[in-house]
Amino acid sequence: MTTPTWAEFITYELFLYAVAVFLKHERYRYLADLLYTSYFTKPRPGYPSESKGYLQYAAVVSEIKDYYNHIKGVNVINPTADLLITRLPSLIKLADFVDGDLLCYYIGAINEVQWFPQTYLYKEPYNIAFPFFNRLVSVKHFEKIKELLNVSTINKLKVKIADATVKQVANPYRYTNAWEAVTAFNELIDLDKIGTSR
Repeated sequence: MTTPTWAEFITYELFLYAVAVFLKHERYRYLADLLYTSYFTKPRPGYPSESKGYLQYAAVVSEIKDYYNHIKGVNVINPTADLLITRLPSLIKLADFVDGDLLCYYIGAINEVQWFPQTYLYKEPYNIAFPFFNRLVSVKHFEKIKELLNVSTINKLKVKIADATVKQVANPYRYTNAWEAVTAFNELIDLDKIGTSR
């Protein structure tokens, strides 16, 4: 695997902008297209072109760490995440951006894609609210998002979330030098309450 370039960082950044905007405006079909489409990228010379999913957009550019440490004189847990937040346009709120990154993680978790949400530490402290998942008590909400969740029934979703939760609790996603881990599914939604109201 080659080291991501600045161009790949910008692609990653734009990808996260799109996810944040689609999530905020409840454009779930667009989100499903974005997350489940196979993308063909220009191969290296001598290699065949292959399709890849959204995981290919995650980028950590090693030069960012040098930039932060030497030029800015700042030591942060993840310079890539800090740069993403610093460059956030005024049209996208911090909370929406972080929720978009986390959505990529949660969708990945129920579909066996390992996306690390680099910006998770920027979620408001002690705020585990995530309306996209919190509203799964509603059958109507489930019907709107089931394509994005890649399931056809509530029972299939419960199985996927239960399996993902076991993995999340056993091996929480966190930075090695951070106390806080990414919130597990069992803190977002009670499985027994999914689809219990209209």
